[in-house]
Amino acid sequence: MNHPAKYETRSAGTLANTRQDLCALVVLVTLGVAARLLLRDIPNFAPVMGIALFAGFLMQRASLAIAAPLAVMVISDQVLGGYEFGMMIVVYTMLAAPVLLRPVVRTLLVGKQRSRWARGSALMGISVGASVTFFLVTNLAVWVQSVSGASPMAFYDASIQGLLHCYGQALPFFRYTLAGDLCFTTGLFGSWALVVTALERNRLKKLVTSGS
Repeated sequence: MNHPAKYETRSAGTLANTRQDLCALVVLVTLGVAARLLLRDIPNFAPVMGIALFAGFLMQRASLAIAAPLAVMVISDQVLGGYEFGMMIVVYTMLAAPVLLRPVVRTLLVGKQRSRWARGSALMGISVGASVTFFLVTNLAVWVQSVSGASPMAFYDASIQGLLHCYGQALPFFRYTLAGDLCFTTGLFGSWALVVTALERNRLKKLVTSGS
């Protein structure tokens, strides 16, 4: 009798088991916390979105992939300080949400019929889309909290003009968000591509050596 597979089919270039996922989780969280603390003086320039996209692609277990960006935020916020709880929930949720794009990212990156340029462009497009979505949702939450009186730190009118004003106030910081997301997404995926290529070359070299 055949049984359905317990886990999703492994994509090329991804990890093979939970043990590898846990090792990757430790490495990504360590790098993410260190980068976020070291870059604290650059507003909104952070590795978390890139880590979420990369963890979603790399890891077999989605739960561990989601844990990566959340752990980076929770640990680093112990040093950087927190803010209004409701807003933290929105921010954390939006930073972990790119993990859910894992099927799309894997489909775009694994396809052999696509050139490296096409795959890289597609990945950058996903990163930009995630950045824009984060900007729109989190600043909408700021406006909602302001007009509802939940946040004493923001004062915006309960109108379309007030919402646009909220977005306008946040717009200068968006360039840092976008730059950080693109930088770390490129760095993580690019570094992993080099590792996979090196491992594949080493495997082929061993096959040739053993067959000669």
